[in-house]
This record gives sequence, C-alpha cells and structure tokens, in this order.
Amino acid sequence: MGNKNFRDRLRDAKIYDPVGDYKMVTEHAHIIDRMYYYGKQRERYLKEAEFISQIITEASGGKTYIDAGCGTGIHLKLLRERGFEVAGFDLRQQMVDVAIKRNPGITIVQGDMRSFPLERKVHGISAMYGAIIYLDTEEDFRRTLRGFSDHLIDNGVAIIDTRYQPNLDEEVRTWTTDSWILVKKWIKCDGGMDSVYRVFYAIPDEGVMEIEDHRQYFQDPYWIAERMKEEDFVRTKIFDSYDKDSEFDPTSGSYRCVVVGYKNGK
Repeated sequence: MGNKNFRDRLRDAKIYDPVGDYKMVTEHAHIIDRMYYYGKQRERYLKEAEFISQIITEASGGKTYIDAGCGTGIHLKLLRERGFEVAGFDLRQQMVDVAIKRNPGITIVQGDMRSFPLERKVHGISAMYGAIIYLDTEEDFRRTLRGFSDHLIDNGVAIIDTRYQPNLDEEVRTWTTDSWILVKKWIKCDGGMDSVYRVFYAIPDEGVMEIEDHRQYFQDPYWIAERMKEEDFVRTKIFDSYDKDSEFDPTSGSYRCVVVGYKNGK
C-alpha cells in the first residue's frame, strides 16, 4: 500500500471526540518508542537534551532534573549521560515500563503532573513534547505550574515545551522504514486554541494499524509566561525551538517554542 493512500486516509478521516485512552501511549508504547527515536527524530532529542542541560546548569549551577511526562525516558537517558541525577514520571504505566527498561536504577513512577508524585527538589523540571498541552482547564494548568515551582530549588528552572497554535500548519508528514510507517498532522479546531493531533501508524509484522486523534489544548506561550510569574517564577523567557540563542518570534512562522521560568532573577 503506497504512502499516498495513508496520507489521504489521514487527511479525510472524520475527527472523533477523543477520550484520552490512546493506544499509542498505552499498549503500543514500545512501538511508538521505536518510531520516535529514529533518524532525524534522534537528532532532535540530542538537541533538546543539550538545551535542557545548558539552561539548567547556567541558571542554577546544578545537575538534578525531573522529567514530568517523561514518556519512554529518552530525555532521562540523555541527561543522565550528561552527568545529571535524574528522575521522572508519566501518566501512562506502559510508558513508565519502557522508560524503566531504558534507564535501570533510576526513579521513574506512574503519576499525574497535576499532583506531582515525586517528593524532591531539583535544579530543573521539564515537560517535553507538549505534555502539558493535554491539560484542558486553566486550574489544572495553574496547579501544574504550582507543583513545578514547589519542587524546584530557589534558583531552579522549569522548561515547558509547547506549540504556538496560530503558526501550526496542517501538512501531512510521513516517516517510513522497511518495517513501519508513521504519518501525522495537526488539525486546528473551532477557531480556538485547541487542535487535534492526528497520527496514523502501522507495523505490519506486529499486526498493528491505528488512526488516533489526540485533542490538545494550546495555551499562548505569553499566557504561560504570565501564569508562571504568578507561581513564584520571577523571570521568564520564550525560546524558538530549543535554540538557546534565539528568542521566539510569533511573526517568524515557527510554531514550536519553549517557555522557561526562572526561580531567581539571573
């Protein structure tokens, strides 16, 4: 079956109302892990890890780190390789299982970022790959930021990976190898800041073929920055796509941005 058929199906499929029990992060977590840590995707992980490492050490001088919504633990592994003491949690036990296998000996637990299940203070906390944009109420968002602030040392930083929805394109993107295919796109909804992240993935050898719609609730990065200041972050900065030397410019057309909240004024 050619890629065009997959792309057409993805483009034309009817959006349903997701319930949050997504197979790609539950029973197929190990499959998605293979796809997302491949080729150029791997290069992106390396760039992100370097950014996180530099932001935390330059702000705080320390190397302790929690990944909130750690997924399959790739960032934990890369930060550990850079000399960090790391820990993480994820809402989905299946993701946690893969993360533990990748990172033996590290504390990784199942838990919700709204209630922050790890009782320790660290130099840096991150919420990667838009994990925070699954929160669908302002109160949940504020609770999460409050938990981040409460679990940082006085000069720690919180790093929030988000998307600037007005600049999202709705192109269909395809990745293929001899053993799997991954197709994804965003669909903007109802003129608001929420979108659907649509993903199709197939691994014929494992008899897997799924289309899923993930409802995501985008918050303007400048709104996030203001909410962080209300939760004891004295300074914020918005970066363009993990480029430490480039501040986000909404007129540039770029949609991926990183909001960093600093617990001191450095």
